[in-house]
Amino acid sequence: MAKGLGNHFQLGFVECFRPHAFVMENVPNILSIGDGMVRDSIIKDFESLGYKVSVQVITASDYGVPQNRRRAVFVGLANGKEFQFPVSCYLGIYFIVKYT
Repeated sequence: MAKGLGNHFQLGFVECFRPHAFVMENVPNILSIGDGMVRDSIIKDFESLGYKVSVQVITASDYGVPQNRRRAVFVGLANGKEFQFPVSCYLGIYFIVKYT
């Protein structure tokens, strides 16, 4: 696990409590550090606990959040199924600003 990035805490939490699912987010660059070695290490560590891990970079405003923030999101499911990220429901910045 990539120590220093805080991921060892999440791994320990998941290992201790064994939730049915977990969500972990980080900066998008975590996916490309070391040519993807950090991403692969995170996925491998959670898969060793029996989770199927899916990862995707999402932009908060694509889901109605009034900020333009990109995050790498890891979702792990204990049932062996792959998580399907929802399709963007981008409403436009005008709509978001007007109604928030």
